[in-house]
Amino acid sequence: MSMDDKLESCFTKETTAANFRSSTDRTGAGLPPKTSLESPGPAYYNLSRQQRGRCIIFNVQKFSTSENLTDRSGAEVDAFRITNTFRKLGFKCQLVPNPTTRKVRETLQEVSNETKDDADCFVCFFLSHGKLGRIFSSDDDLTFRQLIDPVVRSKSLRNKPKLFFIQACQDYDGTDYKDAPDGWSYSIPSYPDVFVGFSTPPGYYSWRNEEGGSYYISALCSVLDEEASSDNRRDLVSLMGVVNRQLGLGFEC
Repeated sequence: MSMDDKLESCFTKETTAANFRSSTDRTGAGLPPKTSLESPGPAYYNLSRQQRGRCIIFNVQKFSTSENLTDRSGAEVDAFRITNTFRKLGFKCQLVPNPTTRKVRETLQEVSNETKDDADCFVCFFLSHGKLGRIFSSDDDLTFRQLIDPVVRSKSLRNKPKLFFIQACQDYDGTDYKDAPDGWSYSIPSYPDVFVGFSTPPGYYSWRNEEGGSYYISALCSVLDEEASSDNRRDLVSLMGVVNRQLGLGFEC
């Protein structure tokens, strides 16, 4: 099986038509609801264009907000893992270190304004702190909708998979703890052809290690690396189920 076949097998219409809330919810609440597509179409997205697509990585490690947020030591490990994995999958990776809110918006607006129709899909990672459905840039905070909306408006990405992965330690007062739990709360609308993966669901905990990076990103990249070298044909939700199991087994040890 070619690399293109393996990538195409990951991006099913059923996978991204629904908003996948979380990859770590063992209760089943993270699974996409049963939905019917507006019109019949192929079971898989066509990934045969000239470019695989862009993978933008917003990695926020230092903060100058009024929230007194701690530096995210070790987050560069996550950025390295993501870059290594997605470059092997054919993506053009763009690391944006410690972006301000303005820089985030400008970067995503560039995606929205892109006119070339030569990319198969789009991937975005946001690595930071967060609070009550928001994630922090280096100088302010943003809602998840502010991340997704510009990309959804992109004409060149219409009817193509758009993947967002959010790694953000959160609690309700905005304080982050290394190797410690914190909670989630978020609210985002449903979009067509959009997949949103979170490091943890509401009421559960997200973990990060200063030396090894976050457990979620480590598990995610490990699963994608293994899938790329296998002959299995699994969709993205199935792969996130594997990530979920890896995280669960890690916490049970």
